[in-house]
Amino acid sequence: MIKNQLALLPTEPAQKAVALAFAEVIKKEGKLRGETPFANAFCRFYFGKSRPAKSYLLVVADSSSDTVPEIMRKLDRFLESNGEKRYLVNWYFANCAFPSKSTSTETRFTNHTEMMVTRSNKIADKEARLRQAYLESKKYRILNVSQKDLPAWVADEEENLTELELNQCLRHWFNEHDKSDYKFYDLYYGYTASRIALDLSFA
Repeated sequence: MIKNQLALLPTEPAQKAVALAFAEVIKKEGKLRGETPFANAFCRFYFGKSRPAKSYLLVVADSSSDTVPEIMRKLDRFLESNGEKRYLVNWYFANCAFPSKSTSTETRFTNHTEMMVTRSNKIADKEARLRQAYLESKKYRILNVSQKDLPAWVADEEENLTELELNQCLRHWFNEHDKSDYKFYDLYYGYTASRIALDLSFA
């Protein structure tokens, strides 16, 4: 059995002040005065006074150009949101006051990043499959191209296919039509598609 209620309080100063501030606001519900009850209570437990000087409040402020009333209003909204509105205060203070929120924010960011990466990979895979199907259709069609028309075919397809894809199509044509013992890359390694097509047209 816990005899002292203070044993339930966190030891970190900012977290402890937050807990005590919430307890006071809840206890005085309906009897609170002023527009920043959470901030006033927090400052009393954290700084020793409910309305500290700006030099003290800079440790919680998100902007050093804010006035004391502005800092207090932002601090109050931050506390009232139970640490959700982290953009209202200094990020380091927000992490100290509500460390669990920091973890959940990082988790959400990580999950979102992983989701976006997965989505991007799926899109890339789909595009790759479509591109491969398109290339296979070109390989099928080139088989009907005559030997003398290969240079013209390459010229027509240069805007549609990459240099590597053109070479793959020409290799496919070569493997189907050439009856020699030579392999395509033994003859044409390092050649451009237009040069290969020209050479094949005279073979």
